[in-house]
Amino acid sequence: MFITKNKKIVASLVLANVMLFSSPPGFAKPITMTPKQEYESATTSIRGLGWPMREIEPLDAVLNELMVFNPDKLRKYTDGKQRGIPNIYVTYKNVNNSYTVVGGSIIVSNDFLNTLLYNRAKGYPEKINDVPAYRQSAAAAVVAHECSHWYRDDALSDLNLIFANDETKQREAQKYINEGKYMSLFRMEIDLIKNASQSTLEAYRRASILKEDRADIDGMDFLNNHPVLSVGGMALFMNCVKEDELNKNGKDINDHRSLNERYDVSIDYIRKLSNGRVEIRNDLLYLDGQKFMGTGRLPARRDVTAYDRTIYVAGQLASAINHNLSAKSGSITFKGKYIENLYRTKKMTYFVVEPAGSEKPFFVMDFVPIEINRLNAILEKRVHPQNDEERVVVEIMNFLNKK
Repeated sequence: MFITKNKKIVASLVLANVMLFSSPPGFAKPITMTPKQEYESATTSIRGLGWPMREIEPLDAVLNELMVFNPDKLRKYTDGKQRGIPNIYVTYKNVNNSYTVVGGSIIVSNDFLNTLLYNRAKGYPEKINDVPAYRQSAAAAVVAHECSHWYRDDALSDLNLIFANDETKQREAQKYINEGKYMSLFRMEIDLIKNASQSTLEAYRRASILKEDRADIDGMDFLNNHPVLSVGGMALFMNCVKEDELNKNGKDINDHRSLNERYDVSIDYIRKLSNGRVEIRNDLLYLDGQKFMGTGRLPARRDVTAYDRTIYVAGQLASAINHNLSAKSGSITFKGKYIENLYRTKKMTYFVVEPAGSEKPFFVMDFVPIEINRLNAILEKRVHPQNDEERVVVEIMNFLNKK
């Protein structure tokens, strides 16, 4: 879960606010769910909320990409034999937030998507290919954060916490699950929350902050395995939310650290991932202690701001170092033709890095308006860079090729 409106913990029946222990005090046997019961619970949760929502291609595509490149941790629900994420939805209810319900379905608010993906000139994107990779990474950070809640089974842990002090209620809750009476379970859960003491809610909140910290880190770990979606997306998201007018009207963050603190953590993740070689200081990019291109910023273009591009590339550089990649360029093929159609113009070239002669993952460093033959000539040092876009490529190449 990202941001909430209220100081009380409400509607916890379906939202993933978790305590960081597996068996709460007083529990002889924790509440459990089979993969099928999780799916049924998620379906009931979505229906029970009664919020206007639908599935959209851009979110489906991002979730699928995270699963493809994190197959040991993330998967789609299929046949009930193993846990899986059922669906991802956008809701049009006025909640500037994202959620993971019991059972793993993910809900992202339309407010978030408007902030991250909406183009005032072109309208709302119907296809993920209409969205530059820079803002895709910010949207993917939200989804990856919620994927962590499913992966850690946070919502079920939350159920165990809520019923921890009442063994009779705990047994009744398990009975409801076994009988498929999920709405009865949720109504009982809400009742317990409403009657919880302030000290219990405060303890709940403190633990919730810790699990949200964990979800941010997990989310960036998931992004680190993807060749296009940058770990810098988490910082991009935090910055977008800071600038969003919806969050300047007194909305409180009750189960997260402040946005500034979370932004600092995401920036520090990039530094640690690169062994200190890639740093963001005051929103400027430093490579091996030197400002990138002398300014600390990549140039802006019509499709991307200087800030978004700088943070995106910082994250991709850190991942390249983490995966021991060096500079290379070229056109590439990709599962599902994800990259081939990412930009609708033929004027953009993917600046790719990968190990020579290896099948290991490649990483796209940036998208540059340079014809491929010209780009190869620059990388092979047959010609000198003539403009800022070409100098970006050279500086990245020289940095990655340092021993």
